[in-house]
Amino acid sequence: MNRAELMERLYPRLPRVTALIGGGGKTTLLHALGTACARRGERVLLTTTTHLGWTSEAVCPDSVEDLNRRLVPGRAVLAGYPDAQRHKLTGIPMQWYAQLKADRIFVEADGSRCLPLKYHRTFEPVVPPDAGLVIELAGLSALGCPAGEVLHGWREAGIGPMRTMDETLCAALLARGLSAARSDAPKLVLLNQADTPALQTRGKEIVRLLNERGVEVYTVQLKENHINC
Repeated sequence: MNRAELMERLYPRLPRVTALIGGGGKTTLLHALGTACARRGERVLLTTTTHLGWTSEAVCPDSVEDLNRRLVPGRAVLAGYPDAQRHKLTGIPMQWYAQLKADRIFVEADGSRCLPLKYHRTFEPVVPPDAGLVIELAGLSALGCPAGEVLHGWREAGIGPMRTMDETLCAALLARGLSAARSDAPKLVLLNQADTPALQTRGKEIVRLLNERGVEVYTVQLKENHINC
C-alpha cells in the first residue's frame, strides 16, 4: 500500500504522543505523520527529545503560552531551539506536553547520525513518559553492508566494523531497541528502504523473525511513497 494507506492504517491507533526511534527514516515519517494529521484539521506539534537537523521552518517558543498560540487547526508546527555547536535542533521541555493544546505530538526520540541502523546505548532512546505509541524504524539498505558503515553504535555493540549486516543481526538489534525504549506503550517496527525486490525479499525474513517474537512489523518505502505490508 502507498503512504496514504499507511497513514489511514496508523491514524486510528495514534495516541496524543507518538515517539519515533531507531534509524533509516525517522524524520521523513515525523513529517508524514504530522502532515496527515494536519490535513484532518488537527493541531500538530513536531519536536524531538534528542536532536533534529536545523531548519528555518522551526519555531522557538519562549513559553507554553507562546507555543499554544502557534498551534492552530490544520497546521503541523516544528518546535525547538537551535544548537549552534551541532547545527541541530533540540526539543521543547517534555514538561510542556501536558499543557499544550496540540491534538497530536510526534517526537523524534532517538539519533542515528543518518545511518539506517541503531544500537541503543543505556541512555537511549529518550522516549517521553506520556508516549502512547513507539515506532521503531530501520533501513533495509543496511543489509549486506559492513556494520562500520551502516550501524550507529557498532563499537558499543561489540560488532566488528567489517561484519556484514544480515537479517538475523538486524532483527536482534530491532528487538533490543524496542526493549531499550523502556515504555509500556504499544510498539511496532517499520522496515524502510524496501526499494528493490531483493531487499523486499530480505525484509520478509526480518518480518518473520520479529513476528516470532510477537512484534508487529511493516516493510515500507517512505521516500518513494509506496509501502508493502
